Amino acid sequence: MSLQNEELLAQAQAWGFLCGVDELGESVIMPETDDWRIQSRADRWVLVVSGASQVNFYPEDVLKFLERRRKR
Repeated sequence: MSLQNEELLAQAQAWGFLCGVDELGESVIMPETDDWRIQSRADRWVLVVSGASQVNFYPEDVLKFLERRRKR
């Protein structure tokens, strides 16, 4: 399965996450309350918690991560 960034952002918004663009023009997905975000970087996404990069994700993994977070 090859998930496109546009599809990922659309699903994230449908699940209630905030989606936007950062100062470098990269896509960002974040919850309304917690202090984390997921930023696009080239062909991967990076989980950033309290300003520190934590994990690199492929788009399919981001979708799984977000799906678990929406059920909390």
